[in-house]
Amino acid sequence: MQKAITFLLIITIATLTLVSAAVHLLTESWWFETVGLGTVFWQRIAWQITIWLATFAIYGVFWVLITG
Repeated sequence: MQKAITFLLIITIATLTLVSAAVHLLTESWWFETVGLGTVFWQRIAWQITIWLATFAIYGVFWVLITG
């Protein structure tokens, strides 16, 4: 029973976090589109994702090299 409650609590927190992030992203998107800067917003998001993925890949390479 304790494991089920813990699992449901984790799922609830994860869901609320993802919904909050999605609402924030959608609101920002609408605002940038309203002021005519939609391409700037999506360009920023694309760069943030690219930088995150590149950092993750570099970290992964170092992890493989260090751990053998």
